[in-house]
Amino acid sequence: MLFSCVPVVNMFVALPLGGIGLILSAIGLVMAITRKGSGIGYPIAAGSINAIAVGVPLAMAAFFGMVAESGVTALEEAGREIERQEAARNRPLTTKTEGASPEPTVSGGEATGSTDTQESSEKPTTDESSPWANASAVYDGEKVKVEITGARIGKVALETFSGDATSRDEFIVFTLQVTNKQEAKKMEFRGWKHGTFSAWGATLSDEHGNEYRAASFSDTVAGQANIESIYPQKSVGDLLPFEVPVDAAKELRLKLPAAAYGEEGVIYLVYSANEVNKIELKPSSGQ
Repeated sequence: MLFSCVPVVNMFVALPLGGIGLILSAIGLVMAITRKGSGIGYPIAAGSINAIAVGVPLAMAAFFGMVAESGVTALEEAGREIERQEAARNRPLTTKTEGASPEPTVSGGEATGSTDTQESSEKPTTDESSPWANASAVYDGEKVKVEITGARIGKVALETFSGDATSRDEFIVFTLQVTNKQEAKKMEFRGWKHGTFSAWGATLSDEHGNEYRAASFSDTVAGQANIESIYPQKSVGDLLPFEVPVDAAKELRLKLPAAAYGEEGVIYLVYSANEVNKIELKPSSGQ
């Protein structure tokens, strides 16, 4: 009886002993009946105690089984919720604007365009199911519009305690414009620069699968957004420096988490490498 209340132990001690006790109690009950009920109270009492010894472990096993099952169900539901949130957070946001990606024209049976035939044949094709297939230099969403207004390769202008400076190395620098399309609600824009604890830093890659590190400076990048309030129908700019892409890159791909302005999803923007300008800044002390 005592062991029946101890989890685990009751299954290996109380349950077998209780089962044996029930069998012996049943035998005693039969013998008492054959003796015209003499001493019948003893097997009944023993049977009751052994029934409790058997019933308690079974009830505890059923209870803990239901608790474990509900716990597993809760964990599975939590896992599905995390997956749903992750899918929403990484949902591709693209807008295919007309004329954003010029296509070669056909003349005399041959394709003509800004690149020659050999370069076109070597350029990897984009899978139609990929978000990049529907991306352009502009994302025009319901609440916000994001546009790459330009890109250049050169030194990065910095703001230091001692005055203006430039970086030692050259980077590719994208200029973006973010517009709040809402009529009455302002939005908080944190910018897409990379930081130690930033979950919304921009990433850059190309059609060949190359990934480029975002430039990091101890000083402030001139023109880079920090935390801005964008009022309805107003715009702010942002500036994003990265490693210089390889010469073979023709398609520069930016991914911008919408978490930077409080929404879900990831904006996909594509910019033609042919549109990148080469600009020389006056050298000065810097990083």
